[in-house]
This record gives sequence, C-alpha cells and structure tokens, in this order.
Amino acid sequence: MSSKLTPLVVRSFSRSAQLGSIPLAPVEKPSAIRTHQIPGERIPLAKYGGRHTVVALPGDGIGPEMIEHIKKIFHFSHAPINFETVQVSSELVHGDLEAAIKAIERNGVAIKNIDIVLIRENTEGEYSGLEHETLPGIVESIK
Repeated sequence: MSSKLTPLVVRSFSRSAQLGSIPLAPVEKPSAIRTHQIPGERIPLAKYGGRHTVVALPGDGIGPEMIEHIKKIFHFSHAPINFETVQVSSELVHGDLEAAIKAIERNGVAIKNIDIVLIRENTEGEYSGLEHETLPGIVESIK
C-alpha cells in the first residue's frame, strides 16, 4: 500500500475535520429562513361553510370514551370538524341502523374503530432506557 494519500482522500479527511468544528446546520440570515407560517396577518380558521361534519359511531366497550378523547383532540387542534354522534351498539334496533346510515349518507364521512398511536418520551423509571446487560440474556434497568 502506498504511503501517499490521493487528493480525494485528503479532501475527504479535511472536510470531516471541518464538519467536526462547525455546526451541522448552516446559519442563514433571519429573512432567508424558511418557515411554514405565512408572513403577515394570520389566516382565520375555517368557519361554518369551511367546516366538515363527521359521523361518530362510538359503539360499545371503550368506543364512547375514545370518541370523547378524539373530539377533544380535534377541538384543541382547531380542526374545522363538527361531530354528529350516532349511537350504534350490539343491541341494535332497526331504527338506530337507519339513522346511522342516513347520517353517513348525509355527511359522507364516518369514524368507527378508532386506532390511535400516542408516542411520548419516557425519561424516568423503568422506561428511561438506562439499562445494561450484565450477562448474556440478563438485562438490568437502572432507575
């Protein structure tokens, strides 16, 4: 192997050294920073004509509780959505089913079988990620 380094390798090493001493994100002028916000006045949230009505079918079990949480999430996120709740359960009466079908046809959207994944960072306790393997297959969590 030759003791001489090719110019490409030298440039690569010097570039790595430079990256280690400067921030990874380039610093730009404040006016050049891109943002998702539109400059100027804030656009008002959608009202009435821009709102959508969604049929909520809570059902049985944890459905009613979950629907209430979903309504809160949409409310606090200022989503332009109104909910029309139609009670449909395992003890279904023919009139209830017809009301649900008409509500879905009228609004065009229904929420059923909600599946939500909540992701949060655990920074304490057994979930903090502070653990080590003392022997193969034996893991100790540090609290």
